[in-house]
Amino acid sequence: MGHRIKLKKILVPTDFSEHAGQAFLHAAAIARWTGAELLVLHVVEKFMDHSLVYSDVWPFQKPVPQYYRDLEERTADRLQREVLSSVGADVTFRVVVSTGTPAPEIVAVAQREEVDLIVIATHGRGGIAQALLGSTTERVLRRAPCPVLVIRSGAPGFVEPVDG
Repeated sequence: MGHRIKLKKILVPTDFSEHAGQAFLHAAAIARWTGAELLVLHVVEKFMDHSLVYSDVWPFQKPVPQYYRDLEERTADRLQREVLSSVGADVTFRVVVSTGTPAPEIVAVAQREEVDLIVIATHGRGGIAQALLGSTTERVLRRAPCPVLVIRSGAPGFVEPVDG
């Protein structure tokens, strides 16, 4: 006994799903209570087949690296606006957008940023397939360099949305 937990950085990944939004609410509440900085991460997933980018049927004709840079910038702008409107000025936050595979990117950002806690939803857009063995959340749990708080979809939590 006699130990005190000091959280300086909390990482919350989002895929803009409702489930990730629940995890975000919990992470923001913890950041508010502890004064920790909130890092809100979105991982832009890379295409499996880059040749599609150059296809005549694909809706854009930018070179692949420029496409990802533009997508990261647009995503960061959207995330910045959404987080600011959700937490206001009472939570210190930073938006992080990277490109890659979600689980390894989440772990890499957690290591690089030396986060003290990851708050993550059980599943996002992948639905039932994402909830099974091999999900992003499970991969993060196995490799995370810090404690992970998993927010189960639909489960009652200590944070409730407030209207207005």
